Amino acid sequence: MSKININILDCTLRDGGYVNNWAFDDKDSFKTIQKLINANIEIVECGFLDKEKGKSKNCTRFKSMQDLENLVKDINIKDNQMLVAMVEYTKYDIDTLPELTKDSKVKGIRFSFRKSDFQKALLEMPKIKAKGYELFIQPISTLSYTKEELEYLLKTVNPLKPYAVYVVDTQGSMFSDDFKKLYEDMDKILDDTISLGFHSHNNMQLSYSIAITFIEIAKNKNIIIDSSVYGMGRGAGNLNTELLADFINKKINLKYNIEEILELIDGYYYNIYKTQGWGYSLAHFLSASLECHPNYASYLLDTKHLTINEIKRIMAQVPDNEKYEYNKQYIEKLYINYNENKQETINEPLLSKDKKVLLLGSGKNLNEKIDEIKNNKKEYLMISLNHIPKDITPDYYFFSSQKRYNEFSDDLDHNKVIVSNNIKSKAKYKVEYKTLSHIENLHNDNSAVMMINYLIKNQFASVNIAGVDGFSTTNENYTYDEKDSLIDTKSINELNESIQNAIKILSQSIRIDFITSSLFESKSKPKIVGVIPARYGSTRLPGKPLLNIVGLPMIVHVLKRVSMNKNLDEVIVATDDERIKKVVEKYGGKVIMTSINHNNGSERMIEVAKHIEADIYTLINGDEALVNPDYITEGVNALIKDPSCHISLLYNKYSKRNSCSDFKIVLNKKSEVMYISRSDIPSECRNKAKYLLKAYHIMTYTKEMLKIYEKLEQTEYDYIESHELLRAMEYGYKIKGVEVESDAISVDTQEGLEIVRDMMKEDKLFPLYKDCKIV
Repeated sequence: MSKININILDCTLRDGGYVNNWAFDDKDSFKTIQKLINANIEIVECGFLDKEKGKSKNCTRFKSMQDLENLVKDINIKDNQMLVAMVEYTKYDIDTLPELTKDSKVKGIRFSFRKSDFQKALLEMPKIKAKGYELFIQPISTLSYTKEELEYLLKTVNPLKPYAVYVVDTQGSMFSDDFKKLYEDMDKILDDTISLGFHSHNNMQLSYSIAITFIEIAKNKNIIIDSSVYGMGRGAGNLNTELLADFINKKINLKYNIEEILELIDGYYYNIYKTQGWGYSLAHFLSASLECHPNYASYLLDTKHLTINEIKRIMAQVPDNEKYEYNKQYIEKLYINYNENKQETINEPLLSKDKKVLLLGSGKNLNEKIDEIKNNKKEYLMISLNHIPKDITPDYYFFSSQKRYNEFSDDLDHNKVIVSNNIKSKAKYKVEYKTLSHIENLHNDNSAVMMINYLIKNQFASVNIAGVDGFSTTNENYTYDEKDSLIDTKSINELNESIQNAIKILSQSIRIDFITSSLFESKSKPKIVGVIPARYGSTRLPGKPLLNIVGLPMIVHVLKRVSMNKNLDEVIVATDDERIKKVVEKYGGKVIMTSINHNNGSERMIEVAKHIEADIYTLINGDEALVNPDYITEGVNALIKDPSCHISLLYNKYSKRNSCSDFKIVLNKKSEVMYISRSDIPSECRNKAKYLLKAYHIMTYTKEMLKIYEKLEQTEYDYIESHELLRAMEYGYKIKGVEVESDAISVDTQEGLEIVRDMMKEDKLFPLYKDCKIV
């Protein structure tokens, strides 16, 4: 292919992919390439080759060269045109690159590398040439190279005869004199047969100007200038292909069909711009002005917490050795340290626990329940998050963002304002930023996350949330005019994922109820209800729930111990006997009266579920007077960790033989219960077992399984062994066995009662409730 003086390389499908995460439909990618070819653009970059993150369809990060070739096989290319792909050093194994053939449509590889890798990258370049491809050399942040380093690079690649070597203005920080100096240094060394290229980012709005300067000073040089349709690219975007082509048409040579490019903009790219956007911003100006990688500015901007001057102050702290290559961990550390070092004096509010807490976000879904919230406002302690609601006057306003506080400050009653103590404010109340923004090993200073964490640290058991929808790309997601809503899809996804992860952790310590639609709803803690079935008419030990054990009725022991479990949202005693009801209520317990016709505790729990809606129900037998409340969580977690199981049963190792009052179980290799029996299993007819496994009667069901169980008829083994879980097993439902360590026994006989009475005297939990008062 013969080279001409000035070539345009359109990089829309590659560099523009930073805007939409390379989610170009194959049909649109094909159309883009063909129209650029029809417009007489000399070189079209089709995307990245990326084995790890690449896809085979509808994406311009391609898993393999074959995937790209499949896309472009029907593209009609003229002799003076070329299709190319980019390979980032370490992101694609050059050894797997197929050799160029006469049928290959993609004939060039743009090879990019960071300065820290350039010595290693030099070793890969000959492999690309050896496979037959034209080689484009792209040294990222070219301005960061010393004169000696650049000279070494150019002298090393000259013998390779690459198609082009580039000046890459990654930071978008070059002025014309910077470019001229680089051009002069490179032109002296670079072989005349090698084109010189220029790839810019438009952070300082100088890409067009420098491109014209390039054209003017390189009259006798083969040059390539990168651009993209409508300037599509991350941050401030790139040089516009249509502007560059129009300039060349008018000032150099009329050769480009601009109409083809304008049709692409009108039919496709303008819509992407409207929804996802790119272009000049103050933050990206700072990135260029301070000569830092643009992703540093993007990261700080996407926190939505900082003023532009705060962004400037943080970016000014980035040392020279970190400026040119983006280091997310480094900028995160600077951001966290900046906030943690801005410490106002702590003055925490005393939030009332007499009402339900309701957090009010700014999401449009708040409108779903706005009337209901206003009608029931007396029930709630309302805390608004980073905004002033239009139609509701909350009890408090919480701000974790300096930017949001500044926006609303003039209209706030500062006696009702709570801020994290990194915020400079007139607020009466201040809470500690450092403590509330750290959730285990995560850092997240989203206002909802921080306030939930504050409630946990102040022993709140539950919180309701409205209007915390999750972030989207449009202002329509907000109940007020969000002047700087995020528009970058990748940033939005990362932010939403970070909040989801934080809420998932926090939900293990507090019940979170989203009363309006939210992306985060599925991550909240499931509602868990503990049910204690208790019947008076035991065959072997009549009236056993009310039998005295060291000064308290047995049912009260079970009630108080089960209530110690912080993961349970409610504890219900399910009985059919008024005597039991009277005793339980006397000690502050909640009772639901159930039918006398139930065959087992699970059937009794099903009736409870019709009165109290929950996600998980855990059954604790009323004769487990020594129950360890922590074990309840073990049974619940088994179902949460394994969604394929809908029932769990605790068990412990056991040595007593021939005890028909104790249920023994056997497990398969997946810890699933295979059978439950009053007899000793496995038998010892041939070989002696080291120990038996005894059912520890805490059984946990998902709400879905309870609905199924209700419809199951009693089975043969359920009837013979008198154990309700056999019914589920016989119908093919899995039961997860969960081992616990316990020497506690159920009270089913007089002998067992006496043993438990003796054990209770030495029990460590009993002193915590032995003086419980009658209500």
